[in-house]
Amino acid sequence: MNYQIEPLQTEDWPQVRSIYAESISTGVSTFDTKPPNWKDWDSSRLP
Repeated sequence: MNYQIEPLQTEDWPQVRSIYAESISTGVSTFDTKPPNWKDWDSSRLP
């Protein structure tokens, strides 16, 4: 199996946000209580 890692684009955010929201619901992976908006997420990550 081959993997290709690409930079996250704005248009990817709805799917990524959904995955992140699901991980929040487990209470295991983060202290966040809700997924951030795109602007907050993007500005808090390295390019």
